[in-house]
Amino acid sequence: MECHDRRLSTYCLYPSFVRATSCTYSRGNCIRFEDKTLTYAELNTRANQLAHVLRDRGVGPEVLVAIGLHRSLEMVIGLFGILKAGGAYVPLDPSYPTKRLVAILEDTQSPVLLTESRLKATWGTYHPQMICLDTDWPMIAQQPSTAPSVSVVSDNLAYVIYTSGSTGQPKGVMITHQNVVHFLTTMQHQPGITAHDVGLAVTTLAFDIAVLELFLPLLVGARTVLAHRDTVANGEALAQLIASSGATLMQATPATWHLLLQSGWTGQAGMTILCGGERLPRDLATQLGSRCKELWNLYGPTETTVWSTRQLVEPGNDQVTIGRPIANTQIYILDAALNPVPIGITGGLYIGGAGVARGYLNRPELTSERFIRNPFGPGRLYQTGDLARYRSDGTIEFLGRADFQVKLRGFRIELGEIETVLSEHPAVQQAVVVAHTEGTDGWLVAYVVSDTVEPATLRAYLAARLPTYMIPSAFVLLDALPLTPNGKVNRQALPNPEQRVRTGAAPGEQPRTPLEHAIASIWKACFRIEQVGVNEHFLDLGGHSLLLVRMYNQIRMLTSTRLTLTHMVTYPTIRSLASFLDQQNAMIHVSEDTQCAGRSGQEDNLWMNMRHPTGSLIPLSIAQYQHWFLNQLQVPFTLNASEALVLRGALDLDALQYACTQIVARHTILRTRYPIVNGQVAPIIEDASRYEYT
Repeated sequence: MECHDRRLSTYCLYPSFVRATSCTYSRGNCIRFEDKTLTYAELNTRANQLAHVLRDRGVGPEVLVAIGLHRSLEMVIGLFGILKAGGAYVPLDPSYPTKRLVAILEDTQSPVLLTESRLKATWGTYHPQMICLDTDWPMIAQQPSTAPSVSVVSDNLAYVIYTSGSTGQPKGVMITHQNVVHFLTTMQHQPGITAHDVGLAVTTLAFDIAVLELFLPLLVGARTVLAHRDTVANGEALAQLIASSGATLMQATPATWHLLLQSGWTGQAGMTILCGGERLPRDLATQLGSRCKELWNLYGPTETTVWSTRQLVEPGNDQVTIGRPIANTQIYILDAALNPVPIGITGGLYIGGAGVARGYLNRPELTSERFIRNPFGPGRLYQTGDLARYRSDGTIEFLGRADFQVKLRGFRIELGEIETVLSEHPAVQQAVVVAHTEGTDGWLVAYVVSDTVEPATLRAYLAARLPTYMIPSAFVLLDALPLTPNGKVNRQALPNPEQRVRTGAAPGEQPRTPLEHAIASIWKACFRIEQVGVNEHFLDLGGHSLLLVRMYNQIRMLTSTRLTLTHMVTYPTIRSLASFLDQQNAMIHVSEDTQCAGRSGQEDNLWMNMRHPTGSLIPLSIAQYQHWFLNQLQVPFTLNASEALVLRGALDLDALQYACTQIVARHTILRTRYPIVNGQVAPIIEDASRYEYT
């Protein structure tokens, strides 16, 4: 399928496009960050002044200029200054590990870096010409306020943005002015934006969807509100900003929309919601659709300039699709021989048209592999590696990745990159990383062959080299990786990660007080672990920002104390958090929304009094307590979990009995009984050897 809009072909020169827009809307407010505001005229003037400085430093067409600043008005000025100088910007997120940032700088060989004085140490040993947009501004302000003379054509680069790479090195995607102008002009018409709109920008500059948030409002003279990074990570704060800013357009990943809903956000009737970056679940679409004017589901890889398809999600739709291609874009669903597949048949998703990037910086072989000649017409196709199929109504159904590249919480992750970095550790012999995408955010599990290394050591090692979103939530240590008959790693035979979903050491000291037990139950549910120690660190268990907010929303319903996200970060263990709440004279509330719903008084004692044969107390799991409690409320019943297996050939009874014995020995739940002692449940774990099989 393809979509054409000939009106877009006249836009070529991006710098002149920006200059014309800035002049047209010069008197209006352009962008606000916290309590600071820039008009279009002020942005135009300051960007022009910076452009003159950059021109003096040798910046022009095809020159890559790195930009690494915290979210601020200066960050936006820096972007437009680079473009007005004719250069292409390379976005760097200061929160990423220094080694990764330096690797990008060395790959681009950027001669100039726009930054701020407090970030000078962030860039390690790489020393390009640094311009600090805070301390160097008096010098910059001496430059002319008019735009410098520069000749840029549509095929020149606008930006180079880095995505995860399978070799362990991130790869830079080269996007031209024509790519960007085509994309923005298409988005201007549909979903649409006018001068009366207020766009809320929430995405890091290092994620290409920020292109829409920062540049699209400029097309029509709309206003942009730039959200602080801390605000974006806090659902309540983000909801307040949406309301106070009067936002009418906001783009975010499903993970961020989940965060908002979990904070109790009730929506904004006049707002258009753009959702993309990962699959949009049906239930999330339903909730968002009832809280806004319009909901759009968007799809597209970085290599085809932000978004390539769009779908207006109508109320009552049975299925959320990625819709149809945007203007001047072709979508092909092909088999392995590059033949189109019939409607309803799964194939590889290929994208052609005006959004296809030039390729990968300094990676000609990879460019040739992924950007192929279009067998159906002029130009090239990008092989996305995604699976999809056409529906009878002409929309496209996204079916996931064809390889081991995944998207978690909106970030595209090449699992091979994590494996490569892990394998570089001197104590690691082999490593495999697997993604589990069930739930709202997903999680990564690393399987490691090593004799000496501890999971906590590996986590710290990765944290120094990879962004936080690429750190596995679990590390499983193995003696050897399972192999297929042809010698490849058999990923299907890897052990169940739920058996080992912690990155730290053994659980350690268990909860003592009712408050510690209540918090621990939430931790166990969120981390999907059976035991947790009260002194285990949130990050050592694989915690991340979205999980922190989810736990915060549940824990604050337990107590009368005013709890903040800062408290959660300051007290990152169960014991320290419980101690803080105790000092605040917190009282435990029982709510149906909490993880320990329905427990109070004597029921708390019942919940905590599980006995091991040694006599030590062991808390019932949430599932155990729920089943036991329901059994007491009604006529006793039996719950069975059945499994049928077909065995072919001669049955070895000894081997079968041995296998059953090992299963029972491994899983204590299969040999636990629940007698009532002195009015309280006191479960007993029996010895595995006492069971007989007939």
